[in-house]
Amino acid sequence: MFNGNVSTFYFGADLDPDAFLQTVLENPQTYSGSPVQGTGVACPLNAFNATGAYLTDKIPGFQFNCTVMLAGGSDACPIDSFGHFK
Repeated sequence: MFNGNVSTFYFGADLDPDAFLQTVLENPQTYSGSPVQGTGVACPLNAFNATGAYLTDKIPGFQFNCTVMLAGGSDACPIDSFGHFK
């Protein structure tokens, strides 16, 4: 679930209603709005990108890096568009 996992560190607020991570990823048109402001989260992410950051941190040996993501580099995610590890 998004609330209590992604919301606490990566997004800074709970979704109402709570959503499965898969639901957030399958519906970018709904969850790619503006980041939550004023939540104290170091890297302002919308719910869709916050879910990606959370899942990236779950891959052994990888850690989400906001600076790399904001720079727009292709190395922001360890998985390419085909689902392969880089």
